[in-house]
Amino acid sequence: MIPKSQPQKPESCRNANYISPPFKHLTKNLPFTPTPHQLFSNREKVNRMPLDIDFMPSYDPASIVAEMRRVAAITGRNKLTSDDFKRFGRVSAKTAAMRFGSLEKAHVAAGLDSSHFKKFTNEDLLKMLADLWVLTLRDSGRSPVVADVAKYGLPVCGHTIAYRFGSWRKALIATSEATHGRMAQPFPPPIRTRAHISARIRFNVFKRDKYTCRICRQSGVELVLDHVIPVCRGGTDAIANLQALCVPCNLGKGGDLQ
Repeated sequence: MIPKSQPQKPESCRNANYISPPFKHLTKNLPFTPTPHQLFSNREKVNRMPLDIDFMPSYDPASIVAEMRRVAAITGRNKLTSDDFKRFGRVSAKTAAMRFGSLEKAHVAAGLDSSHFKKFTNEDLLKMLADLWVLTLRDSGRSPVVADVAKYGLPVCGHTIAYRFGSWRKALIATSEATHGRMAQPFPPPIRTRAHISARIRFNVFKRDKYTCRICRQSGVELVLDHVIPVCRGGTDAIANLQALCVPCNLGKGGDLQ
């Protein structure tokens, strides 16, 4: 029989000082470049390296409060957004909301500003929009646009105002009528008819979620189809906006965002 030729190792592998990629992270912070034999014969030096965890060891309320305060110190603000949780946090906004019942309650527990969670009335929105209008007239000589809401730091989203009155243009009309002494008539948000969700879509959503509630993670219980972004807040029937929830979690969530 003709012996099979052995595959040749790369030149770098035949080098006595070569360190394979899986072990390179162990030598990254060492003051020397050890060979593989030196690496394991100097374990005490490797074991003295400071290894900090980049995750939370516990997700109890006290740990979440401490993490929210840490993120607030990084951002330099007294309130956190979902983007702050994603960029700097080791816990998600969804987990914080689940532990405390809502993000507003989580902010209160952490001693942070929760005023931006307030549910403003139409009158409150008209007053804020009128004040914003005065500022944009002074600075730019025009009526405000949606981007001005964030620019001037209003405690509400511009899209919330537009949705509440039907559109941004209709919100400006209502503000103008209010400032001229006429009774402003906020336009109701557009009513969206609920389309029937087919059994096939329900099956695919339940299968994707492994027949488990997305909030409490229980399986083997009665499941219902839920909209991640509720229909009353503009959510659609797209599969990405559907999830499986157990009956208690669905009733508790209601029309809120997760």
